[in-house]
Amino acid sequence: KDDLVFNADPSYSGWDYGHLHVLGWSIQQHIDVATVEDAYPNNLGGLFSRFNFSIKVYKPWLSSFINNLFPVLIIMLVGFLSFLLRPEAAGERLTLSSSTLVALILFHINLNSAIPPLASLTYADKFMIVNYLAVSVSITISAIILVLRDGNNIDAALRLNRWTRWIVPILWA
Repeated sequence: KDDLVFNADPSYSGWDYGHLHVLGWSIQQHIDVATVEDAYPNNLGGLFSRFNFSIKVYKPWLSSFINNLFPVLIIMLVGFLSFLLRPEAAGERLTLSSSTLVALILFHINLNSAIPPLASLTYADKFMIVNYLAVSVSITISAIILVLRDGNNIDAALRLNRWTRWIVPILWA
């Protein structure tokens, strides 16, 4: 810092907006420029002037919704159709819920392959966790109904089916 200090001047900082493209992403035209002072351990307490030049890259909202959230909503809609099945079809209900879980896992793997690994959860990860919980509850309820049906306890299976038919989708929403 004693020999060289950077000064940020946004009026002289820029980039050629027409020649920078990142496939599938939008680039914000605003540029963040700043200087910061950093201390490095091998410098025995001295400070270095460092120049930061930041460009924000983001996905357009509609594209992000159609590619990332809409498929999950369709998968969950199909999975919640299992609540419309009667307890007599508990095996089919369990199959539908299990298939929904597999589809969610595969979609989540595909979703995560499109972004770099991060040390924290993204919004998509949190959204997928909610979906995993809802489908896990659906699988558990289907298994309980299957056990009740096989134990000739149809009345309890019907009560559980009526009660969870609306509660689980509402809690998910």
